[in-house]
Amino acid sequence: DIIEDELHQRLFDNIAKLNDTEQYILNNYYGLGNRTRISLKVIAENLNMSQSKATKIHLKALKKLKSMMEDRNVW
Repeated sequence: DIIEDELHQRLFDNIAKLNDTEQYILNNYYGLGNRTRISLKVIAENLNMSQSKATKIHLKALKKLKSMMEDRNVW
């Protein structure tokens, strides 16, 4: 479906605008780009941070991504 493909492309384009840590967390937590989904606990361990900090970054990244998507009238 063309609309779905365009939405996915916009999503990936906006994720690419996030910082490296935010990208890593979202891509791995949601299993984007053919990645295997992993928990925030494992992501936090991989990034040498607390699970609480990884959760905060995850939520902040989602808010930023939502704002970017709304700015482009995607929702």
